[in-house]
Amino acid sequence: MVMLLALLRWCSGLVLWAGVGYGTVQLVTNCIMTAVCRAEFQRGALYWPTEKEEAKQWVEENSCPTWCNGWEMVDGTLIPLYSQPGFYGNSWYDHKSNYSMNVQIISTPDLCIIDYSAGLPGSQHDSTTCAETCIPQEHHTLPAPDEWIFVDTAYPFHDWCQTPYKKYVAL
Repeated sequence: MVMLLALLRWCSGLVLWAGVGYGTVQLVTNCIMTAVCRAEFQRGALYWPTEKEEAKQWVEENSCPTWCNGWEMVDGTLIPLYSQPGFYGNSWYDHKSNYSMNVQIISTPDLCIIDYSAGLPGSQHDSTTCAETCIPQEHHTLPAPDEWIFVDTAYPFHDWCQTPYKKYVAL
């Protein structure tokens, strides 16, 4: 009855046909909107997906549905330094003939950074720098048992760390 009255609010001809006064429709509409706009109703009735669920949904919609449990990605990059650091300068010399610092970022598919590591010399391998982030150190609790992190072939293979592609090797 309440939904009918709310519908009839916008159909004035039907209000008269149903034998309901304009004032009744206005009162019922106000009551419904007051109830719907209350914070208690919103917390109890509305469900907003978490960032993790949104990331999984994005992966499922934009790639292979089987990969939806891999909702995090990790990659490293080298940040060039202006000059050789004063202490242990040679250790900052990387394979690209620059003095640099290695930075690892763990992000979601929508590029939201959820973990990072910075400060190791550029001569350090990506897998070494990645080990300094929180998720690999706490891989027993992060991510969940049925989830994994997408990595490239520079990282070690674990059940929580998966490589979605492999470099083709000619026979």
